[in-house]
Amino acid sequence: MKSITSQVFGIRRRSLMSTSKKMKKVLRKRLPEIQEEIKTKVLTFLNRGTIRLLCQGKQIIKLLAVSKKKKHILSDHMNNLYLKFRSENLTIKLSYSRFCKYRPINFSLVSYATRNTSLCIKHQNMALKLRCLHKIGIINCDSPDAFVKDVTDHFDVDALFPADSGSFQYDEWSRVNTDAGQRMNIVSKSSDRDSFIKLFKPQLFEFKETSIMHYKILRLIFLCADGFCRKFQLQDS
Repeated sequence: MKSITSQVFGIRRRSLMSTSKKMKKVLRKRLPEIQEEIKTKVLTFLNRGTIRLLCQGKQIIKLLAVSKKKKHILSDHMNNLYLKFRSENLTIKLSYSRFCKYRPINFSLVSYATRNTSLCIKHQNMALKLRCLHKIGIINCDSPDAFVKDVTDHFDVDALFPADSGSFQYDEWSRVNTDAGQRMNIVSKSSDRDSFIKLFKPQLFEFKETSIMHYKILRLIFLCADGFCRKFQLQDS
């Protein structure tokens, strides 16, 4: 290929080889920067209040025999968190093994039964719809947890969408038929303004209520764990 290029364009083969080597060096230098940027986004995602719980009391991990960090427990399994991260960051190419590798040492895995529930699907579908609205400039935030903080009982959803809005292209987790049976997969859908509002409005307020309940449950778990830790501290002292 290089010999043909040199004959057609009159460029020496050594020059082509030199240019190819320089491009490889540039790519090698950029790769660590890209990986570090992805790692930062994963850590920011895992540090959300809805993703991890802080353990109180004696739950401390010694990291280099010098620094100490508080122990956190993830609120869901890594596989579900990976799917949630991918749904919110569709442009990032990240494998599941690399996602697990970026988990900090003081973030412990959850140890209860499977959580493949409708709550996870609702959260991801809301994130996908908000990403669509953020992409076309209707809203300024594509994070479900941050967006619902400003949603009140009298929130006017219709006012978000201009009257001359065209069709909305969005993704959604749906059950599809495959050779191996029905599977959950991300499906691209299209809808006009009125149909999208009719679909989005009840989902938004339902997600708001679910999010509030989720926070209350997490806070209750946190307070119970804190109370047990303090009780054991008093017994040991």
